[in-house]
Amino acid sequence: MGEIRAFLARFAAVALLTIREITRRKFFIVLILFTLGLLSVFALAPGLDPNSTLRVMLTWIFRATTIFLAILAVFIAGTSLPLDIERRQIYALASKPIAKPTILLGKFGGFAVVLLLSLAGLGMISILMLRGAQLAFTFGDSKPGAPKSFPLESWPRLAGEFVWTEAHKSEYQGTRPEEARRFRLRGESLEGRFRYRFSGLSPGRFNMNIPCRLKFTASGESMYDFSVNLRLVVINPETDARQEIACPQTLNNEWYRPPQDIPRTFISSGGELWLEVYRAEPVGAIVADRDRISRQQEGVFIYEAPELFELTLVKALLMVFIEGLFLLAVVVASSSILSGPVTLFLGISIFFVCSVYGFLSDSVRDVEQTLEYLERSEHAGHGHREAELPSWLMRISSAISKGVLGAVPDFRSLDPTPYLLDDVAIPLRALVGGMGSVIIHIVISLALGCLSIRLRDLT
Repeated sequence: MGEIRAFLARFAAVALLTIREITRRKFFIVLILFTLGLLSVFALAPGLDPNSTLRVMLTWIFRATTIFLAILAVFIAGTSLPLDIERRQIYALASKPIAKPTILLGKFGGFAVVLLLSLAGLGMISILMLRGAQLAFTFGDSKPGAPKSFPLESWPRLAGEFVWTEAHKSEYQGTRPEEARRFRLRGESLEGRFRYRFSGLSPGRFNMNIPCRLKFTASGESMYDFSVNLRLVVINPETDARQEIACPQTLNNEWYRPPQDIPRTFISSGGELWLEVYRAEPVGAIVADRDRISRQQEGVFIYEAPELFELTLVKALLMVFIEGLFLLAVVVASSSILSGPVTLFLGISIFFVCSVYGFLSDSVRDVEQTLEYLERSEHAGHGHREAELPSWLMRISSAISKGVLGAVPDFRSLDPTPYLLDDVAIPLRALVGGMGSVIIHIVISLALGCLSIRLRDLT
């Protein structure tokens, strides 16, 4: 117990020295300049309506905050330890009864506090900007009948469980229904339907009516028709009470809100609610993709009573903070063996890779599919068009890319903007899942940093 207390005391001492060092270097002036940059978004207000202006502000705030926090993390962590070693200031600290890994962890803790304070300040500024703009639009002059602004609310979203029925037609013939990747409702299958089951519901979690949205890949009568007429049937599974809601002009792969909400009286005493989607006409088709349903990118969703927008904002900023902690861990660990400029370049490069993770993973998958096609053609003895790059070079590139992607987290799991732009509350599982995937990388990076600085001679 005494050793733990001693470690915490030394850790806190190094962290406090790190915070004082950053304060002396006046890094917080950058925060003031960045705040002025955030305020510049108000210049867009005269050219946009209130609804668009607030959404642009929300997008701008979080994109800019993410980039600012990444740059701040890379520069304060990438210059501190190499500069201390270059000026021989680290030797005075290493000569004291403080383990070298404690120095590295203490600096990481000090940088983390600086990031947290900066993010807290930006969070308060963001709330003041958004709420102030909302009030200004509400009490300002506007055209008669035009909406004043969109409410700053966040709706907790519940996804329904997709239930396969015999009327479904699998996209792949011969595939068992439980293994099919896609289900398609075609024009000739008039009895076909998509059923979604919601369970564990309580009427008290909703307002008088339950908002609903649906999203499918839809097609009309011709290839130029990107919408289809649907109907939504609400069912109480206990009483078999039903209500039909028309959903005309449901756009292809776009969120659609039916013109009528669902009465919460359709929730059974056991907390279940069924929603079925039908085509309203024999032409056209809608598709349900198993992977997109599992990722909650399409399907039928219902929304609970909205939560406080500030709570959603805090969860969104926490996701951004975890991204900053990962960059801090990587840069602090690499700064124990690399020079300052190299460390800065590495930190910026890793942030770029994590930010475009989805694009890179899709590119790697395309390369692998091309290689598989070339191999099949070779084994079959068929002639094929040569690839633009040699096969061996494509294999090396694919292997390197997969290695890099396996070593860094995917920042898409910590991106709050898709939730915020859809007025959806950030679910706890998304927050915990995103944090869990990144924290593992943070621990590994710090462990490698502690090992490298232990092996380095600082005396």
